[in-house]
Amino acid sequence: MLLAFSLLVMAIGISSIAGLRVLHETQSLSNNTYHAQYQAKSALNYAVHLLNTEDNWRTIRPDGSWYDQVVLGNGGTISIDVQDEQGRLLKDHVGENIRIEVEGRQGESRYMLQAILASESLKIPAVNYPVHVEGNLTVAAGASMFVKGKGASSSGNILVSGAIEGNAQGKSINGKANIKGKKEVLNATLAPFDYSLVTLYENPDANIMISGSVFERTVLGPSEDQVDAKQMKYVYRLQLKSDLTIRNIRIQGTLYVKTNGFNLTLDEQVLLQPLTKGGISLIVDGDVTFSFRGGKHMLNEADYAYNFNPTRMAYLEQTDSDATDKHESQIEGIVLVNGNVHVEESSLFHGSVICLKNMHVADAPVFHYQNQVQNEAASLIGDNEIMKIVPGSIKQIYD
Repeated sequence: MLLAFSLLVMAIGISSIAGLRVLHETQSLSNNTYHAQYQAKSALNYAVHLLNTEDNWRTIRPDGSWYDQVVLGNGGTISIDVQDEQGRLLKDHVGENIRIEVEGRQGESRYMLQAILASESLKIPAVNYPVHVEGNLTVAAGASMFVKGKGASSSGNILVSGAIEGNAQGKSINGKANIKGKKEVLNATLAPFDYSLVTLYENPDANIMISGSVFERTVLGPSEDQVDAKQMKYVYRLQLKSDLTIRNIRIQGTLYVKTNGFNLTLDEQVLLQPLTKGGISLIVDGDVTFSFRGGKHMLNEADYAYNFNPTRMAYLEQTDSDATDKHESQIEGIVLVNGNVHVEESSLFHGSVICLKNMHVADAPVFHYQNQVQNEAASLIGDNEIMKIVPGSIKQIYD
């Protein structure tokens, strides 16, 4: 009987010790889970901090893993993965949503979170219009300005002695009877565009060296395999050292011209296309005159004995080795001019033209709107983004 009682006490003691061990392991597991959650949340906060404080993160950071199981002081680890929400390259799609996935680990516990971030600072109201002028817009007597979409917009005065075929809005309007569409006098004008933010194109893929006063009969752009690789933005920079006329030329990419006070003219026929539909085709730091002709006036290879769609530089999916084709004469995508614009011919634009000073129209240009410019406009100002978590997008994820 005494032996049996002793065995019972021993069993109770053993079970008590085992219970204490289980309790300790449960508390340890609970603590590890808490720390893993805390580390995941801290990693997310740190990732958001990096996006908003690190210059040029889109170009210097990789697509995917930024940190992989970095060891913390308490023995736990964090991991951070950053991707474009659509799976495209971060550096090529400024302003698009970002997907962040983070992981916190402590012991055997793992906790993973995902969040979507959107750029809220890159709203450029001007690209909602086929043409926007931050100064005065003047349409001379005998001239007709054709605008599609929302129409012409000006943060200054609109003076119409000729005609505007379409809508127009401005701080004041002189010559309302000459505007064929809706006329609107604005109480508040659009937020001005800050040209100082245009830094993305300060490091071009190529500097164009010109000898003489004319730049013509040239094709610039990536071959088809290079477009697929998306390794460059294909920015071609011209630094003017004298007056220059650009004519009878085809460029796919972005032409960035710093006039340095000299006269720049786009004349006869031109075909400028951005690398991405709706993207940026032309930036002019200075004044520019558009006297090229669009519409029925074609970039005719036979006129110049020059092939504008050579092998691997297709136009409308067609390429050849002859010089007998005809191509549209127009500028597509976004045009940004940090200066005055003079339009002296029936120039044709498909996209959005933004003039940061005054525009004078003396002929019959056509401004067609292109919806894609709204998606691509953010890349004008590079990495000057403020990224914020989309409300309701944070969620726990699992392998």
